[in-house]
Amino acid sequence: MMNPEILKLKGIFEEIYGIEEKILEAQNVRYNEIISEFKDKFGEGELQFFSTPGRTEIGGNHTDHNHGRVLAGSINLDSIAGAANSGSDTVTVHSRGYDTAFQVELGDLEAVKAEEGTTTALIRGIAARLMELGYSIGGFNACIASDVLPGSGLSSSASIEVLIGTIFNALFNDNAIPPETLAIVGQYSEK
Repeated sequence: MMNPEILKLKGIFEEIYGIEEKILEAQNVRYNEIISEFKDKFGEGELQFFSTPGRTEIGGNHTDHNHGRVLAGSINLDSIAGAANSGSDTVTVHSRGYDTAFQVELGDLEAVKAEEGTTTALIRGIAARLMELGYSIGGFNACIASDVLPGSGLSSSASIEVLIGTIFNALFNDNAIPPETLAIVGQYSEK
């Protein structure tokens, strides 16, 4: 049985994950876990949900990093988040599988050498680039989980980057940032 907080998302779940009951029930469990984790870490909040797929590169694997062309397709594995505006200048992300939260103070978006290659660096880079492009940023709290396997060639880091950008887009920009821009901002954050 779906949690009432998730029940209202059933139609959206069907658009994203299909209509197979077994798959929908698995997603119900995933999203309920996000709700529980969020309440445990942050208490109550005006929680919004986000999903970004992994992808596989059908041709031109990673040539996008060299300004080449890539033919990619999304897959049925995704990264999900429950997030809410924190009303502060701090982004705090709890990610399943990590013991400590990733935290970025938005007043200091200069790259930090010691963070290179971390989720914290990605969050900082995404926020910095969005600000450079004239978009709004603000603090939020989020709990995330991903079934896009790291190191699998399915662009797990890109899925997380677009997820973080999508949260900034929804919470602070009324979804006005084009998807292509979010992808490019995510790629920028890896530098």
